[in-house]
Amino acid sequence: MTGADVIGPRMDTVRIDDFHFFATIGEEMNLTAAARSMGMSVSAVSRRLTDLENRLGVRLIHRTSRQMVMTAEGLLFLEGSRRIVHEAEVLRADVANSVDSERGTLVICGTLGFGRTHLSELVADFHRAHPNIEVHLELSADPFDLENSRFDMLVGVGAAKDSQLVYRRLLRNRRVLCASPDYLERRGAPHSIHELRDHDCLILSEHEPDFNLWKFELDGVITPIRVRGPLRCNDGDTVTRWAVQGHGIAMRSVWNVRPYLETGQLVPVLADVPTIRSDIYLAFPNTELYPLRAQRFTEFLQREIPKRVKSPDDFFGFS
Repeated sequence: MTGADVIGPRMDTVRIDDFHFFATIGEEMNLTAAARSMGMSVSAVSRRLTDLENRLGVRLIHRTSRQMVMTAEGLLFLEGSRRIVHEAEVLRADVANSVDSERGTLVICGTLGFGRTHLSELVADFHRAHPNIEVHLELSADPFDLENSRFDMLVGVGAAKDSQLVYRRLLRNRRVLCASPDYLERRGAPHSIHELRDHDCLILSEHEPDFNLWKFELDGVITPIRVRGPLRCNDGDTVTRWAVQGHGIAMRSVWNVRPYLETGQLVPVLADVPTIRSDIYLAFPNTELYPLRAQRFTEFLQREIPKRVKSPDDFFGFS
C-alpha cells in the first residue's frame, strides 16, 4: 500500500495547519500534553483530530482511555507532516533572510529613453558594487501594465500616475526648448512662446494625448501653446538627433540633451521660460515590506543620479 493509496483521494481536504497539528500530537502522543502545547482544551484537540480523520477518510490513531496507538496510516501521515512542517519553517527562514540580506533579485522597470541614457549604466554600476544582487531591467516606451507585471520598483520621468504606488522623487526635472545654431541662424530665435507657432517644431508623439500642445509655466500658471512641424516621431532620441541636425526646435529633458548643450551643438531657446515639471521619480508597491536589496538600490539612485544627471537650474536658473 502506498501513500497515495492511503491519503491521496482525500488530501484536497487537508489544510496546511493540519500538518502542524498532527505533528504536535505525534510529538507528545498524549492528548492532554498536546492540548497544553497548542493552548487548546483536550476536548477541542479530540474533536479536531476526529474531524481530520473524517476528512482523510482513515483512522490515524487508536484511542482508549489509557493510551494512543498510531495506525499504519497515522505513521505515514505523521512522517509527511513532520517533513512538511520542517520544509515550511526552512522556507520561512529563507524568505526572512532574503528580505534582510543584500542578496536576491531585483526587477526594475524603466522608461525607454531615460533607461537607455542613464538607468542602464546605473544598474551596471550598482551590480558592480553589490555583486550578490541580480538585477533584471525591463525598459519600455509604452505605459507599464502595473496590475499584471511583477516588479520591485519603477524608475520613470513625468508625473506620478498610479495612486497604488509609493513615489519618491529622485531629481527635479523640466524639459527645455533647444535648437541647433544653424537652425536659429536660418530662422531666427523666437522671443516669446507665441512665436513658436511660426517655427518648425519637432514633435515627440510619445505618451501625451495631444502631441502638438506644448505646456509652459508662466508665473505659476500653466500655459499651453499649439505648435506645428514637418517632423514627428515616437522616439525621443530621434527627435533629439533631428534638432542637432538643424531640422527645428525640440522640447527635450535636460538629461537627454545635456551633452549637446555643453558642446554647443544645441542652444537653449526661450531659456527664461520654464516648461512644466517632469521629475525623475522612483515608485514601488509597498514601503512596509521593502527588502534590503531594494533599499540599497534606492540609496544608490538617490546618491548617484544627482551626480550623473544635471537638473535644469544648472543651465537655466529655475528648478
